Amino acid sequence: MKVIIGAVLILVCTSCIPMPTIPEPGSGTIASGGMWVLCEGQWRQNNATLSYIQPNDNVVRDAMMFVNARSIGDTPSDLLAVSDTLCVAVNTSRKITFVQRSTGTFLGSVALPDNKEPYRLANSGSKLWCTNLNDDSITEFDIRSGAVTVAGVHVGPAPEGIGAADGKLYVALSGLGDLRHMEDGAGTVVVLDQRDLHAIDTIKSLPNAGAVIADAARHHVWCAYRNLPSATDQEGGVVVIDSRTDTVVSHWRFTAPTTMSLDSLSGDVYVLHANGVDVIGLTSPISRRIVSHTNTSLDQAWYSIAFDGRTGDLFIGNAGTYLTDGEVLRLSTNGEVRSRYVVGPNPTKILP
Repeated sequence: MKVIIGAVLILVCTSCIPMPTIPEPGSGTIASGGMWVLCEGQWRQNNATLSYIQPNDNVVRDAMMFVNARSIGDTPSDLLAVSDTLCVAVNTSRKITFVQRSTGTFLGSVALPDNKEPYRLANSGSKLWCTNLNDDSITEFDIRSGAVTVAGVHVGPAPEGIGAADGKLYVALSGLGDLRHMEDGAGTVVVLDQRDLHAIDTIKSLPNAGAVIADAARHHVWCAYRNLPSATDQEGGVVVIDSRTDTVVSHWRFTAPTTMSLDSLSGDVYVLHANGVDVIGLTSPISRRIVSHTNTSLDQAWYSIAFDGRTGDLFIGNAGTYLTDGEVLRLSTNGEVRSRYVVGPNPTKILP
């Protein structure tokens, strides 16, 4: 898909993003072939960064400041690449920001209507959708123009992850764990028709559902659910949904799975959970532990995961204590740590 950047350039930044006059020095330039890391910072502290790991392993800690002399915004929560455009959901600043992937150049941003706070992103063709965790809705955009095309559609209690496959959207309704689990729709994945965003199906029994990944080429939608903290059996899990029939076809159990990453070549999925990282292979019903890890010292909070199909390596975002700069770990798929990179605080999304 060709993304037309020109129209995005005319978008106006909202006033809550500061305009620093002196950029923070970086180590080199932004060039294609590296890796973007979205670091959310602390809530309402406006200390988030969009870090860039160069192909030579040098790190530009705050690429938005380095290239554009501006902040990414307050508490960004998701990062998605569409062609050469990075789409960033900036939750507290209530906007979607667009950045050129190959150069780090700021292209513009669009404010969410009605004080909505974007959380997770998905796209198909020229359409972009975000979940709005604060008002139980989703919003639709046209990527070519950056315009809001559907201001908001109510989907249910606490929409988190979202994915697109087979002309449908799959939205995980967490219910915020125990807080809203008794509300209608909590602990489900609601299925919407992309054409008019009306609900056509519901996949149930996924308490505290969170992350969603769509593998449209294989007609698979993956969903991780964390279960309720109050449940007797607190183990959550991961399911794979057949997007042609909207039925769960496989199910694996993990303790508090929080996020996943897809190997688009093989269809395998890497799952980050409270006890480390497992890989789920489609040809085997049993997951395989890549590396064991628990945050027993409370300063090693593994926060995000990405699989790089170019190198076959895994990348883990380590938030540490959540109060200082984070790091990205490069691991082999045998669990060997190969490199470490210092990035901004709380790396929430890694994009190889």
